[in-house]
Amino acid sequence: MNSPSPSSSSETARPLPVPAPPRRIHRGSILSAASDSDSSSGTLVGTLRRSWPSDAESLAGSALEPVPASLASNSTLAAAATLEDGADKRNTAAVAAAKEEMAQVAIPVLDDVSETTPLLADAVPSYTSAAAELPPPISATAAATTARVPAYDLARGVIMVVMSLDHARKYLSTADLDARPGAEEDWQSPLPSYHASLAVFATRAITHLAAPGFFFLMGLGNVLFARSRLARGWSAGKMVRHGVVRGGILVALAASVLNDGIMFRGVNPSDKHLSGVRLSLGVMYALGIGMMVAMATAVGALRLVARFGAARISTALALLAVSVPLLCELVVNQYAATPMSDTAAIPWLLAFVPDTRGALQVMYPVVPWLAPMLWGVAYGLWSKGVPAARMPRVHSCLAIAFAAAFVVIRLIGGTGNIRVAGAPHASTTADPESCTVSLIEFLTLVKYPPSLAFQCATLAVFHAILAASFRAPSAVSRTTRALVALGQSSLFFYLAHVLLYFALGVAVKRVLGDGLSLAAMYPVWAAGLVPLYAACARYARFKHATAPESLWRLF
Repeated sequence: MNSPSPSSSSETARPLPVPAPPRRIHRGSILSAASDSDSSSGTLVGTLRRSWPSDAESLAGSALEPVPASLASNSTLAAAATLEDGADKRNTAAVAAAKEEMAQVAIPVLDDVSETTPLLADAVPSYTSAAAELPPPISATAAATTARVPAYDLARGVIMVVMSLDHARKYLSTADLDARPGAEEDWQSPLPSYHASLAVFATRAITHLAAPGFFFLMGLGNVLFARSRLARGWSAGKMVRHGVVRGGILVALAASVLNDGIMFRGVNPSDKHLSGVRLSLGVMYALGIGMMVAMATAVGALRLVARFGAARISTALALLAVSVPLLCELVVNQYAATPMSDTAAIPWLLAFVPDTRGALQVMYPVVPWLAPMLWGVAYGLWSKGVPAARMPRVHSCLAIAFAAAFVVIRLIGGTGNIRVAGAPHASTTADPESCTVSLIEFLTLVKYPPSLAFQCATLAVFHAILAASFRAPSAVSRTTRALVALGQSSLFFYLAHVLLYFALGVAVKRVLGDGLSLAAMYPVWAAGLVPLYAACARYARFKHATAPESLWRLF
């Protein structure tokens, strides 16, 4: 019996399955399919479906999306149009019918999950058109695991914005964190007082969310990436090599374009001691090496899950994440007590201890920042199969648990804090100014390297952001859509915002002779987000128009 036309509004077209090997649709098969009166459906799709593996029908349960008319005319219909050239005049009507059916067919959406790394969110290929060259076969599981989760992009967009606030403050403002030039939340100096100002403290504290959020999403994204690639037949070695290439790109950026030792000297001398420094390794260095470790960890963890179960492996990784900052605290204390030459200190700096020795400065050593990455991997393993409707409650509970752990660690003091600025005392609560100072001291945490208290506090807030992100109607709010767009172009945004605020800082200091006040900095920062968003949106359109394997997709 002939099936109704796919163009009928009363019936949705069945999904177009994917063939076993990549193949091209040839002229003869199109014409014969369109004219074959003995086929089960009498249509192009019906004939092609019979020639494909029967298990491809399982794709019917995956997420489907009709091909937009513009996309069909540029890609899908292009294949059919070329087949018409030179065809027998008697087949003109059949070819036209085939074109119409191909334009209406529904295909599975294979846009990969966000972020194998937080700053390379869109580097993975996407197949969203029924092109003549078809992708390899995937299972229903693969189709289900490759749907992008807007909540993660939204959360990444939020932390990208708050990160840009910190860089704008450093380049544009005169608002140092302390009267001491270069004061930061590091392990070897007194913690900054923020001039006892809640405004200065809040401007700095909110930006602490960025780095832990990046590493958490990197761990989570690598699990999702590994799942999708395993379903497509990638080997473990291929995935690990992929992670090494991506991580290598980030390390190369850290040592060149984003190297404060050679690129940004003199713009913000009060925040970093760069005298004699030629290589300053920041967060991109730790993200690059962490990317390599994260991919190998995700691949190995998925293999172990098949044997021991997700609960056991995710619990083990969570405990390892807790142990990392405690181990790093011991290493920092040992480093401080051990005299050594600048050359002998290099491995310590690269792996564990933020410090400046000779021409090398490392602000983000690798090992301390593996903790949020490992927690992201653990979360990615555990959360598989959790309904989206439960995610706000899940992340709210995690936020409460991390916040409680922070309060306990902070009140006990000592281990888990690395260095303590102070804690509220009953004798100071009567004086409002003293109470403010005590509150700031209680919330001031060591970031370089991140203490256990720092990790708990920032992850508590980040999970609260994720809870709100899962509740947010991403298709409704213009602001939400803008944040999602920034989250999907995160590496491009990172590079663009550093260059923009650096250039603005140079211009401001040349015109005024000094930086802006904190209050004057905020509108300049907000205004800078407008062209950054426009550039990210345009770049995203350009990137998605390139081939799936294009290097442009890495940015």
